[in-house]
Amino acid sequence: MSKIFVKIEDFLLDQEYLKISGYSKNEVVPENGTPTEIVLADHSEVYRELMYQYGERAILIRDTETALTVFTNLFTDWVERRGDDIATLVDAYQRVYNPIENYDRTDEHSGFDTDLETPDTNGRYHKTTQTPSDWKTSVEQKPSDWITEETEAPGESGWKTKEKESKQEGADSAGETINKVVPFGRATPVTVSTAENNVATEKETETLGSLKNTTQQSGTYTTDTTQSGSFETKDELVGTLENKRTYNSQLHSHGNIGTASAQDLIEKEYRVRMIDLLKTVVLEFINEYTVYA
Repeated sequence: MSKIFVKIEDFLLDQEYLKISGYSKNEVVPENGTPTEIVLADHSEVYRELMYQYGERAILIRDTETALTVFTNLFTDWVERRGDDIATLVDAYQRVYNPIENYDRTDEHSGFDTDLETPDTNGRYHKTTQTPSDWKTSVEQKPSDWITEETEAPGESGWKTKEKESKQEGADSAGETINKVVPFGRATPVTVSTAENNVATEKETETLGSLKNTTQQSGTYTTDTTQSGSFETKDELVGTLENKRTYNSQLHSHGNIGTASAQDLIEKEYRVRMIDLLKTVVLEFINEYTVYA
């Protein structure tokens, strides 16, 4: 099986896989967070750099392979292996700082003070008094259809009959009836007249005892149960009350220390800013995987 060299300019296409990106190792990603992708160059920029700067460079393939497939696999594997390192470099390169100071330090302090407060012997509570709007007043009602029944009954000694008799002598003549009426309390006198022996006899019947009236009420009571007054809600705080005050302080020290002057720092800054990261990174790939045809 023979091997051949194929120039980049003979097979390379502008495709998505040519993008160079990664994730900075300096980024602190919160839990369940998503890291930030840092892109050095998109596929079009990388394509132009490869075609116009290194189009004459070639890769080595077997005669049974296609050059584009081999190059795609090489470039994809390289970006996967070096992408995070490249992203970390880009992250540092993009940081904002004072170019004429070589010392920049920030000290931060944070914490809290705690005050403990214990409830007194009676405890601490919030008092709330409420009166519901649906509370009612007790009402007893007498139905309009109540009736009163009266009955008569003898007293404890029952009903009795008492007779009284009286005689009166000196009739005008034998056989002559003499009509006389003598009252006895409430009873109605009965007068009996006789001429026998010229004596008049009178009998009276009197009813003894007393009347007793019994009143019977029929119907139903309607009673509405009520609650009166108000109720009190008391929420007690049990245990220790804790008041916590937090504080934060920050001390920022910066400047230029050592023997480096501001001019020295400007010169170094110039050399840093003249670095083309895309050219540097693409050249690393070219030197590792291609040869001069």
